[in-house]
Amino acid sequence: MPYPFILNRLLATTLLFLPAIAPADELAGLVAAGEGLYNRHCSNCHAMSLRGSPHGSALVGPVFIDKWGQAKPGQLLAYTRQNMPPGGTDVLRNNELASVVAYILATNRKATDTGLPLLDMDGLVAAADGSAPTGDDGGWI
Repeated sequence: MPYPFILNRLLATTLLFLPAIAPADELAGLVAAGEGLYNRHCSNCHAMSLRGSPHGSALVGPVFIDKWGQAKPGQLLAYTRQNMPPGGTDVLRNNELASVVAYILATNRKATDTGLPLLDMDGLVAAADGSAPTGDDGGWI
């Protein structure tokens, strides 16, 4: 009866690799949700292509990377929470902002060096699910 042994071994191997798979799935979900939120709330100023317009700066490409590339995702998240959209910073909840930032960073990842600190998006999952540390005002620290 080698079957129980094989099944136990298979289950153990699957569970060993499951934590490495789950965050990628969560991040993909964040990016997908962020695209819809971006299109609804941000694209009027920053354009559907994220390339900017007279009303909002580019969120993809060299100018964006020059400004934000050495920052951490949490810094962009905090800036976005405090400043976007202009005149209505309470439009999106923290988890929605994390999704939008994940979408912006994923779009930049496709076109640039992924070794930049800004493009290390692992912490965005924690920001979206509420497990990231926040300051007294509910913003990220």
